[in-house]
Amino acid sequence: MQCKLDELIAFCRVCDRLVFLDIGADRYFGLSAAAEAKFLAHQEMQQPNPASNSFSVSMASGRNVCFLQCDRPAAAELSSLEDAPGRAFGIRCAELLARHVLARIELRRGGFAASLEHIRRRKENQPVRNNSPVLHREVEAVRHCRAVLDLREKCLVHSIAVMHAMIGAGALPDLVLGIRLFPFEAHAWVEWQGSVVNDHADVVRAFTPILVI
Repeated sequence: MQCKLDELIAFCRVCDRLVFLDIGADRYFGLSAAAEAKFLAHQEMQQPNPASNSFSVSMASGRNVCFLQCDRPAAAELSSLEDAPGRAFGIRCAELLARHVLARIELRRGGFAASLEHIRRRKENQPVRNNSPVLHREVEAVRHCRAVLDLREKCLVHSIAVMHAMIGAGALPDLVLGIRLFPFEAHAWVEWQGSVVNDHADVVRAFTPILVI
């Protein structure tokens, strides 16, 4: 992905309709059937970046916008939460809970786009360290912290905290934002090595990915 995140509008197809996520404005939106048809016709005339499935548009307002179509077809089919429970170290759990506080502050002060950009920069600059015991302890800390956190309306904060914990431990997980319609609902979760880290597979399976960081 080469676009600046605050100039990015991600989109995906759900139930035969397009749904858009304006990262800079932190809002989801859809188009009327006529407007959607015009958008698709315009998309076909563009030359999308083959590496990122994106194309740029200069809006009448003067804003440059990069449209990115999410090409991940579905969420992972497995979840680390369904693995056999292991030992969780208290310090790992305490660090993860502290990261929740920091993620909440970052979102409040810097905003949605800045929080995602922070994750993207860390992933680009963080060398991968193949330290499986440390990484699996981080995953185990996620399992134990879920027992003391109310995650029903805080999935984004939780996922940002988990991303920073795992990147710090040497992994390169994916932050996935997904949506579903009827009724509309947005969700966020973390995937690593083909498994959902901080949610159950049957929960995220109901959502279509719209953006992966």
